[in-house]
Amino acid sequence: MNRLAAVNRQRTEQRRQLALDLARRVTDAAARQGIGIDLIGSLTHGDFGLHSDVDLFVHGDTDPSRRVQVERLVATAFRGAEIPYDIVYASDLTAARTQEFLGG
Repeated sequence: MNRLAAVNRQRTEQRRQLALDLARRVTDAAARQGIGIDLIGSLTHGDFGLHSDVDLFVHGDTDPSRRVQVERLVATAFRGAEIPYDIVYASDLTAARTQEFLGG
């Protein structure tokens, strides 16, 4: 492995670890507020890279105030990290699409 590849691997691993830590903060804080959020996407599939984002799946019905609560929680956790994220709400999806996101 050349030096550039080694540096990229190290940066990717550091970024992956930071993304996992931030996602855990979100899911733990959400759970304390009675909101179910799961991590989905490349971070769970093992192919998270230097330019990947973090995908979060919010369970249950989400009225506008609940969405604001979730978005504030996520934005606060990710502020300054320079890691983009996507929030997917189960209430916006069909049952079949929800199963696709959750791998079932």
